[in-house]
Amino acid sequence: MTLELRLRAEAELDLADAALWYEGQCPGLGHQLLDEILTVFSSISKMPLSCQIVHRNTRRALVHRFPFGIYYRVEDDTIVVVAIMHGSNVARMEQCVIREFSAPDIPDYTTFYPGYAHSITQRYS
Repeated sequence: MTLELRLRAEAELDLADAALWYEGQCPGLGHQLLDEILTVFSSISKMPLSCQIVHRNTRRALVHRFPFGIYYRVEDDTIVVVAIMHGSNVARMEQCVIREFSAPDIPDYTTFYPGYAHSITQRYS
């Protein structure tokens, strides 16, 4: 069973910032980052409990080719991505991800795989 995947507003900003930075370094690289993250989103949706628990009920999935971790929680039948962070940003992870987020903190929009890359590139290009 594939679970619904939602991104908190902070995670969406993390992703947009990273994609824009990589795109600025080399044209096309930001899109490659988005493709890799969408691949991880697909994996998480199919096997949400397969990734390592890093604190309480927060799990971390690593992104191939890029030094990022996707921090998420499984809440009922939904996966909530709370942050997408560069591997060197441990201090921010401790402040942002470790906090317990309740359902009201989830944005009222839902971002689904696979159309997510298109919405990011349209909004930030």
